[in-house]
Amino acid sequence: SRIASLLHRKSAKQCKARWYEWLDPSIKKTEWSREEDEKLLHLAKLMPTQWRTIAPIIGRTAAQCLERYEYLLDQAQKKEEGEDMGDDPRKLKPGEIDPNPETKPARPDPK
Repeated sequence: SRIASLLHRKSAKQCKARWYEWLDPSIKKTEWSREEDEKLLHLAKLMPTQWRTIAPIIGRTAAQCLERYEYLLDQAQKKEEGEDMGDDPRKLKPGEIDPNPETKPARPDPK
């Protein structure tokens, strides 16, 4: 609250959140390592949805842990789908230009 009194537009709650989510030097802000990913996945199995408990063990914020966990799940799902479907040559990849743009209407048909 002393810091908040020096900052006219911020409340004590906002100052505390800023410290714990970003300014605290014990919070890692670097890229995630493979060891951190493995530890996160292991802890998430032991303590599902307990991100505030998991975060200090890993040295990240609860939001960082949740975001990374969701990212890892998405990557695993994409990998599974890629193996199941194989590489479909008809499917466009991100950033690829459609070789047959004429097959798609420029605008919807009038009613």
